[in-house]
Amino acid sequence: MEATQLTPSDASTESDGGNDALNLLAEVGSYVLLFLLIFGLSATVDIEHLKQQLHNKGAILTGVCMQFLIMPVLGFVAVIALRDIGGEGEGLTRAMG
Repeated sequence: MEATQLTPSDASTESDGGNDALNLLAEVGSYVLLFLLIFGLSATVDIEHLKQQLHNKGAILTGVCMQFLIMPVLGFVAVIALRDIGGEGEGLTRAMG
């Protein structure tokens, strides 16, 4: 008799058996909770205050620079810095590449 090897994808499909419905329910539930959180936050915004803030060019420029320049660079630096912690290629960011 030949022994067959299971690949990680085979193992995950076998162990998931009846958990597909539960996983779908958890995923949909998390989206609904996220929607309610964002909707609740947006419902508390005063329209006049929002109009005033849209004229604040410095705040808008700071936010855009942080989101698209500073934060991606800091994330990249964190991955590089934590890559070799643990020795022998078993760093904290192994799953990230």
